[in-house]
This record gives sequence, structure tokens and C-alpha cells, in this order.
Amino acid sequence: MSFVVRLIAVFAFAGASVSAHAQTIAVRDSATGAPLQRVVVYTPDQTKLAVTNDEGKARIDAFSSGDRLVFRQLGYATRTVAYDSLAALEFVVELRARSYATDEVVVSANRWETKRSDAPQVIAAVSADKIAFEAPQTSADALATTGKVFVQKSQLGGGSPMLRGFAANGVLIVVDGVRMNNAIYRGGNLQNVILVDPNNLARAEVVFGPGSVMYGGDALGGVMAFHTRKPVFSADGFETFGSAFARYSSANEEKTAHADFNFGAARVASYTGVTVSDFGDLRAGNLHDLYDLDFGRRHFYVERVGNEDVVRANDDPNIQTPSGYRQFNVLHKTEYALSDALEFGYQFHHSSSSDIPRYDRLTETRDGAPRYAEWYYGPQRWTMHVLESDLTEPTLFYNKIKTTLAFQSVEESRHDRKFQSDELRSRVEKVDVYSLNVDAFRYSSERLQWFYGVDASFNRVASSARSENISTGAVSPEATRYPDGGSDYFRLGAYVRFAYRFGEKTTASAGARYSRAKLDATIAEDFYNLPFDKLSLDAGAATWSVGATTEALEGWRLYANVSSGFRAPNVDDVAKVFDSEPGTVVAPNDALGPEYAYTAEGGVVTYLGESAALELTTYYTLVEDVIVRRDFLLDGRDSIMYDGERSAVKANVNAGEGYVFGASATFAADLDERISLSSTLAYCEGRDKTANEPLRHTPPVFGKTTIGYRDAGWRLEASVEYQGAKPFDDLAPSEQEKTHMYASVGSPAWYALDVRASYALPFGVALSLGVENVMDAHYRPYGWGISAPGRNLVVSARAAF
Repeated sequence: MSFVVRLIAVFAFAGASVSAHAQTIAVRDSATGAPLQRVVVYTPDQTKLAVTNDEGKARIDAFSSGDRLVFRQLGYATRTVAYDSLAALEFVVELRARSYATDEVVVSANRWETKRSDAPQVIAAVSADKIAFEAPQTSADALATTGKVFVQKSQLGGGSPMLRGFAANGVLIVVDGVRMNNAIYRGGNLQNVILVDPNNLARAEVVFGPGSVMYGGDALGGVMAFHTRKPVFSADGFETFGSAFARYSSANEEKTAHADFNFGAARVASYTGVTVSDFGDLRAGNLHDLYDLDFGRRHFYVERVGNEDVVRANDDPNIQTPSGYRQFNVLHKTEYALSDALEFGYQFHHSSSSDIPRYDRLTETRDGAPRYAEWYYGPQRWTMHVLESDLTEPTLFYNKIKTTLAFQSVEESRHDRKFQSDELRSRVEKVDVYSLNVDAFRYSSERLQWFYGVDASFNRVASSARSENISTGAVSPEATRYPDGGSDYFRLGAYVRFAYRFGEKTTASAGARYSRAKLDATIAEDFYNLPFDKLSLDAGAATWSVGATTEALEGWRLYANVSSGFRAPNVDDVAKVFDSEPGTVVAPNDALGPEYAYTAEGGVVTYLGESAALELTTYYTLVEDVIVRRDFLLDGRDSIMYDGERSAVKANVNAGEGYVFGASATFAADLDERISLSSTLAYCEGRDKTANEPLRHTPPVFGKTTIGYRDAGWRLEASVEYQGAKPFDDLAPSEQEKTHMYASVGSPAWYALDVRASYALPFGVALSLGVENVMDAHYRPYGWGISAPGRNLVVSARAAF
């Protein structure tokens, strides 16, 4: 059995059942003392193998006197230690951080553990260590720390990642192998990624480019795969441990507390993590070098006094009020190892928020007065139950098979009231999602591996609405956002993929999938005299990918990939009625069809000695039948009455062809044993070829440069984030209409300097201090409806127990 296959098997059971007399080893960061998870430990001939669990420990029963143990981990220098010297080290091995890892193991490329060098795609990873150090407030912010993912925010409680010209329902969110995308994921910006708690993550990975073969529809721009922490089994019969941390951020008066607890026995283990966050109104920067002095300043807000809306002067125009909200997250996992070959697990995920003000809408004005007195998302709730089994027992058809059964319950709502109006509109959406995944791995030979599986999901959407007079309490019916008679959305798919190794340095892979989607929706109460009362869709397509990667040239790695993607319209695309911007209403279109993407990409990595690497990538995506918003005739009408005003009708339509092309560069180097340097730069451009207009989700050039220092418990870092300009004429038409969000010149270039430091005390406590946006610059990234945080002091403390 090849080394990679055995690595997959060991990863699957890292931390599984161990006897009371098993010998274990702990692996730690040499600078901070933190335990290192998923460190690969093996002999040079690769006949013996182990992997550290979430506590940074691994069983080494298979190793014996005379063996030499190799320790390998993402972001760390590989180290070799003689087995006979472990006792002198008290069975603790320390690894030194490294800026660029050539032998990283990733999960998201094939849904199984795979060497990054065998994947012909760009993959960005965020480790739990990086999350702990950079202290992102949300998972969207965690992705942004890579410098490779652009994140849009319409409000503080937001975060919509953009991947290669796609966003929202054009990119896929996966949590522990379960897709979060549901039938009402919209084409506009989407904040659902913040439902994932960054403090419970073991790792996050982003695969750039179409992921339709392995993951199905929606993965046109890429896949964001979040891997939460796993329970740790005990090496000595019974063990409990945990950790806690608290964080404060000055820019929005953030107060976050987190605690987690692990129970481990020989055959059963559980993990529970809870996070509570309170975010106040966000303060923007005070230095306006990039904008007109008044751009982004909040000079007023609306307050209800008696039965009247009153405009109040904002004492501090840099305070973006109201924008604060609260968040609560809990994760529980239980795993049971029935045998060395069979393991069962249960997961419970829950996230809920308070009301979240839609800040960009609250800054709109009409005739010199606020357009809205209130506009907020109601509490967003997401609950997921997962049952899973992992079987590692070689048969004719598989070496390992994994089955995942999941149920998700999602609730979201929108509430708005116009200035000086008593009518508060409320629209509530509830989605139940049932899903099944069966994924298998087959080792055919030293050179050939197969990955295959089937998946299915069923979405039931219920939409309700009402209007309440806040003065009298009278309630009246209101038009729903989605068909009020209910909507059903069903997806089914099957895939197969293989990887073939030519010698030791070249790997080729290819795969195919067939996907089908079916939608049925019923309109019970027709407020707009629509020419239909039912909507339906039945669409299917085959997608494919072919790629290769090679290290045949000494000091170089070359890779290329050609793939296709498919996205069938969902309930939000086909059946939604809402106001996208003032004076415009988006109507249903029962003739909407799927969109298809075809991508070619290639890249090169050059290793500059043993301490530096430069990666360059370029790609081109052709989108056919691209779904865009256009002027539309609804039963011959180009406008209808919506919420009391005449509004122009638009609808999602298939608009011919579009394209996205771009390039990215990543440089990483260890200047010496303590100092590291890294830098990223990404460029993306896209156009609707039919209308000759820019596509919406293509940010300006952006990136991040970081210099770091580690030594004697200290970790220091200084970084600069930056974005190029996007002139107003280069904005998509839908963005040009949002004049309240952009400066007169469009989206100006900006940069922000951040510094942070942490110190690991010897008794399991780590203290961190950071200052973000040191210059207190006022800037607003592309597509944002709220200005970025001003100078932000971040203080946190962590403790293990």
C-alpha cells in the first residue's frame, strides 16, 4: 500500500481508540509551545506512520528502537528524530514554523486527504493556529486573512467571499463535508458564512476554480471547506481537558468569550465548544485622504419618539450607527469507535444572532430625508444535525467509505419601515434541508487511486409575510419574498474521479459528475397579478475536470487544470420578488435556465532554495447562459406597484456569454530561523459579453504582505492589506445604481497597516495584543455598504485547562 493511501487511513483514525499502555508523543510549536494537530510522523522508508490528533498527540506503538521518525506539518520545517532519543526529550518534539510548505496535506481537493502537490489547483488554507493569532471576528474575516479571498460586507454582520468573479450562490460553503448552500442562497451578496464559528475550527480550506465534479452545483468560483475540531480520544483510559479565551476589540466594542471542553475515553469521545459575541456600532477611520471629507460619515440617524420618526444628529460621524449585533454559537460532537475499522459520529451545530441592522439601506436618502427608519435582518438561526460513519475495511469496491446524513434548519427574516411610515413589513423564510452523501476511496495500485460517490438533498422552503402598524398594532397581509404556497427543491448527483501517478513526481487526474435539479413552487396569494401561479424547473448536466501536476524539473512544480461547472437556478433565482435598489423590483422568471462555466488554469511554483517559494497562477473562465439581472416585461408591464411606489421591473435572465480572467501571485520566505516574509496579489476582471458590461463580483486588484517574527514564546507580526482602485465607469450597472455606497470616483485604492503580538506563558496561558488600521484611515473596500473599521485595539487571553 502506498504512503499516501496509508496516510489517508491514519488520518481517518487519528486520535481513535488507544489502550491504557500505549506510548504517545506530543508535538508542539517551538516558539509558542502550542500543540500541533495533524503532524505526520513516519519512518524514512514510509513503512510506519502516525498522525497527531487535535491535542497534538500521536500513538507511536508501531515504532521501535533503532527507528528514525520524520515529523512533517503544514507551515513547519520537517524534523527527523531518533526513536531512542525521545525519552531524553520527554516524548515532546518541537517544530519550527516555516513560511511555505511543499508537502502540505489538504482535504478539500478530493474530499479525502491528499498531498497539495498532487492537486492541480490553487488551494489556500487557514489553520487553527493562524485563527488564534489573528483573532478574526467571523469566519469570513478568517478567510480574508489569507490575502487571497476578497470579502464583501453590506453591514457589520456580513461577509460575502468572492472567488474568481463569483460569489453568494456561485461559490460553495461546506462544513464537515455537508454543503450549507440551500434553495434560497441569492445571487447578491450573502452573509451565511458568518454562521460558522471560527473559534471551533481546526482548519479551513479554499479551493479556487470550479469544484462541481467533487461537490456538485454552485461551486463555479470555488469551494470553501470548513473543518471543525474533532473529539480527542484518550491515550490513558479517561481524560478531560479544555480551553477558554476572551477578546476585546475597540473599533466596535467587541466582547467575545469562548470555552470548549473535551471528554475522551478509549472508544468514545466528545467535544463541545461555545462562543458568545457582542458587537457594538462600528467606528470608521478618521483620516479621509482617499475620499471627500464627508464620504462614509454618519451625520444622522433615525429615532422613534412617540408616534413620529425624528432625525437625530450623530455626535460622532465616524460611529456607524446602528450596526451592532450579537452572535451565539455552539458545536457538539460525539464519536464512537466500534472497532479499529468502524467509527460512528454525531454532530450538532447551532448559530443564532440578534437583529442585524442593514447599514447600507439605512444610509439611503430621498429628497434630503432618510428613505428608511428601520431596516434590519431578524435573528438568523442555523441548526444542523449530522450522523456519519467511517468504514476502513478494504473490499473489491473500496478501501474506505464514508456516509453522511444531515438535517439543517435555517430561518432568516427581513424587516423594514420607511421614514415617517407606521407600517413595518416583515418577511420570514424557513428552509429545511435533508441531505445524504456517500463517498468512497479505492486504492487500485501503487499508481492508481479512485474517488467516487453519490449525494442528494431536498429543500423545503416556507415563506410568510405581514405588515404591522406600529402605532395601532393592526396587522395586514403582505407579499412574500418567495412563493407563499411553498417551494420544493431537489438535487441529485453522482461523481467519479481518479488520480494516476507517473513515477514519483508527476500525477494526472480526471473526473466527471452528473447532476440534476428539480424545482416546484406554488403561488397562493398573488399580489402582483402574475401571469402564472406555479413555477417549475427540471435541469441536468454532466461536468468534468482534467488536470496534472509535476515536479519533474528540479526546484519547480507545474500544474494545469481544465474543468466545467454547472449551476441550476434555485428558488431565489427563479421565484423571488424584492426591491434590489430604490425604484426597482425584481420579479419571478419561470423561463430561467441553468448557467455553465468552463475554466482553464495553469500555474508554476518555483522553490528558491529551501527557504522561499514563488507561485504564479492564471485562469480564464467562460460562462454560458450567465444569470444576470436585466429589464423585464412582466405580462407586458415594465413597471408595477411595489410597497406603495411605482417600480421598474427587472428579472434574472440568461444573458448569453460572459467571461472572467485573472492571475494571482504568492511569495513566501524564511529570512532566517526567526523571521518570515509573505505576500499575495490577486487580479480579476469579468464582463458580460452580450451587454458589454462589467460583471458584479470582480473586485479590484488586492492582496496582503506580512512580515513575522517568532522566538522564545513571542510571536510578532506586521502586515499591510491593500486594494487597487476601481473607477466608477468600471462598476457593474447594478453597482453604479448604489450611489450611497460609492464615492464619486467609484472605489478608490487603499491600504491598511496592522501589527500584532502574542506571548505564550509557561503555564498554558497566551496573551495577545494587536492594533489594526494603525493609521486610522477611512476606507471602504469594493462593494461594501459600510466603511471598514478605524484604528482597532484587539486584546485577548487564552488558557488551557
